[in-house]
Amino acid sequence: RRNQVAGALVSAILDHTEFSMAVTVIPRVYDRLTTKQWRSKYGTAYASCVSGILIGLIEYLDISDGEALTLNIFLEDGHAHAGEAEEVIRDYKAFSDPNVDAIRVVTDPALRIGDYGRLTKEAASPLWAADLLSYCVYSQIVRRDAFCTEIMQTIHSRIPGFGVHLGDEQIHTMVQDSVLGENLTREWKEDMHRLVK
Repeated sequence: RRNQVAGALVSAILDHTEFSMAVTVIPRVYDRLTTKQWRSKYGTAYASCVSGILIGLIEYLDISDGEALTLNIFLEDGHAHAGEAEEVIRDYKAFSDPNVDAIRVVTDPALRIGDYGRLTKEAASPLWAADLLSYCVYSQIVRRDAFCTEIMQTIHSRIPGFGVHLGDEQIHTMVQDSVLGENLTREWKEDMHRLVK
């Protein structure tokens, strides 16, 4: 029965998906390499994965050299940090909305967000496919699961797949970049204060 369900999901993915994208992180590693204070300011492992997906989508759409694409993004309801992940999406939506009067980027972003929110698997069957892909990518990394490897090989034999794993090195870089950003912001504020005086 497990194989039948997985086979039906894989068939649906192959029939209705243009590409797959995944960002993974092992939460206990993320928590070990960051502090509680840092996570409260910059986000939990879940929020970092959502940010990574948005960055990946922007890069993919830029490379594909098409017009700006508006996507609806829905997370599965029930995750403890889903609200925080929604904030990441909401912030990006505000940044990329051409109708919002704010500081403009030089070029239009390749990705715009339409609707976003949380849904259950009962209300949105594409979440079943996303859940399978997430589970398989994570299981490949953590457990070297042969069943999941076979599923992902089948999917990626027909549709392109992209992804990144946020391991020790990437998490260290995120923490270091945040400190550098804070220092630059502080220096800029000090410079502006001196100029105003």
